Amino acid sequence: MFVLSKKVNVFLNFFQTLPFTQGNVYSKSIYDLSAGIKLGLMNNKMQLNA
Repeated sequence: MFVLSKKVNVFLNFFQTLPFTQGNVYSKSIYDLSAGIKLGLMNNKMQLNA
């Protein structure tokens, strides 16, 4: 988490699962990278997540 000011936070998330076999079903590796921002408005009484 990177803090730009007291009211703005920027998030960067990474998720990964390794390949696996369950019974006779093989699943490949799955990964995801997502970013987000959190804003505190009206003296932090209202928060906006995107």
